[in-house]
Amino acid sequence: MTKKKTGIFKNNSNLQLPVLIDNNNKTLKINSEGIFLIDQDGNYQLYPCQTVIGFEKINKSFNYLNLVTSYKNIYNENTDDINISKIKIQFLSIFDISKCLSSFRLYLGRQPCKDIFVIINPNSGVGNAKSIYNQYVNPLLLAAGYNPKTYETKLPLDANNIIKDMNINNLDAIVSVGGDGLLHEIVDGLLKNKNPNAVLTSLMVIPGGSSNGIASSIAYSQKCNIKISSICNLLVTALVNGRTIKSDIVLLQQPVNSNSIPVLTPLVQSLSLGLVSDIDIESEYYKFFGKFRFDLCALLKIFRNKCRRVKLHYRPLTVEHSNIELDKETEFIPPSGWKTIEESMSFLWIMNVTHAGENMIPTPKCKFNNGTVQILYVPQCSSLSLISNFLSINNPNAILTCAKIIETSEFVVVPCDNDGIMCVDGEALGWGNSNYLSHKSNNLQLNYGITYGQIHESFLRLIG
Repeated sequence: MTKKKTGIFKNNSNLQLPVLIDNNNKTLKINSEGIFLIDQDGNYQLYPCQTVIGFEKINKSFNYLNLVTSYKNIYNENTDDINISKIKIQFLSIFDISKCLSSFRLYLGRQPCKDIFVIINPNSGVGNAKSIYNQYVNPLLLAAGYNPKTYETKLPLDANNIIKDMNINNLDAIVSVGGDGLLHEIVDGLLKNKNPNAVLTSLMVIPGGSSNGIASSIAYSQKCNIKISSICNLLVTALVNGRTIKSDIVLLQQPVNSNSIPVLTPLVQSLSLGLVSDIDIESEYYKFFGKFRFDLCALLKIFRNKCRRVKLHYRPLTVEHSNIELDKETEFIPPSGWKTIEESMSFLWIMNVTHAGENMIPTPKCKFNNGTVQILYVPQCSSLSLISNFLSINNPNAILTCAKIIETSEFVVVPCDNDGIMCVDGEALGWGNSNYLSHKSNNLQLNYGITYGQIHESFLRLIG
């Protein structure tokens, strides 16, 4: 769905038209880079791939919609407000209007008023996902000529069930307003959809949860700050201009009985065991603290400093792929060339993106579509060392003293203990004999046991 911008001004790299703005004579210039200069001094510089969300034609006037109060800078650091501005340009010739409209339509590259399906989890984070959508996203979508249809989830796996049965042929995009777990449900639903091209549907990830790792990773990759207003500006303009990021995902699989069909579970952001998954899930007790819930729970868990024994098999990037089959009855034997690590770990963290949360960057070198994941694990160490590492996670340039990082595209994780939580994309998908029972349900997708993961390149289209 990514739209190409090349060749638009191949024959005429600079379009110059006389216009009136506020009854003053100006020259509208459109150059091959898509920068629109609306006077000879360049007092207005409009970058369509960053700021333009639509346009309206009214007789000889051209109403130009823009996202920001300052045309020089889309990301206004001093306000959280969403500002939709219109510059009214009057053309001196009807033919000039046609030329300009033709150029703009080519650049924006879409038909107006397509349908968008918006899924909101009103219980994500501190419960403000709906207000975030209404304040920062819906006004921009309407101004850009879209027709958003909203649905609020009511039960676990609600989004999954809606998406897997949906006819997505006429959708321009699916918008996820919630946490990373909501996006996981949507992707899982796309995988189960009868339409084999369902996974190619563009996905917009609006940060409405507690951690918002995926949205923060998209913003980080585009050098955008992580303020909600800035991310929403970035994503809506990317939607209008057809900009998507091809993203790898990992498909997780566990052994099944001979008469069962293997179930593939997507990993979009991360898989964790040990301290990280304990904090992610058990911090739900402190949900009313908002984002600080993770800090509070982390302190409690770090001082307890419970380790779990894990066996990790992985394929080095220089080793060829082998077909992997897991069997419940026999111990897994890694293929030739694979490496194995077995030790007590404070935590194991398999990351597919840079961010685990808005201010947590455990793997800053991760890329959306490089065909690998980064496995970060910390062997058993002191509580003080763990605190140092967790404080360093907020800094992408910091060196984690106790951590070890492996880059791979295939792995097998074997929990040797049976009292932990397997957390995928911020949600508990597999349980051992954990005492944390309040979030257990019968809709878990994994067992707390041996799990095989293989990366699939450029699988998703994330708007950004």
